[in-house]
Amino acid sequence: LLSRKKILMERSIIMMNNRNSYFPSAHKSVMVVEDERPLLDVIQLKLESNGFDILTARSVSQALDFLSQINGGVDIIWLDHYLLGKDDGIVFITKVKQNQKWRDIPFVVVSNSSSEETRQLYLNAGADRFYVKADTALDSIVTEVRELLDLPVTRKSD
Repeated sequence: LLSRKKILMERSIIMMNNRNSYFPSAHKSVMVVEDERPLLDVIQLKLESNGFDILTARSVSQALDFLSQINGGVDIIWLDHYLLGKDDGIVFITKVKQNQKWRDIPFVVVSNSSSEETRQLYLNAGADRFYVKADTALDSIVTEVRELLDLPVTRKSD
């Protein structure tokens, strides 16, 4: 018997591989790499409600496996710094940026770390944006994702 996790992973990969037939072609895809399940669920719901197709991973190894299986077929990666397993987000972004097929995938890093050193590490490694979770509203980050993907952005009036 396949575990629920394995079934969900395979379903996500099949959907991403068949994006053109399974999802409307206008949808952009986001891989969310976040180890905290409740937060991952909230991010997924927020992005789906904004019209994105979502693939989730909770560790560097799982995210790299997914990228390999879908040939890097995501439009942007939402990445946490602290992840399950021995590797952190900086290891993941470095590996992705070293891969010829994947190097142009934009990254939005959303972390609990507020250190300037961590921020600079990610930006120097190729992250497009870096946010501190406690200091940034989820809606603001989704707006930035939309902007990075050249999608229309609806701004709330002041």
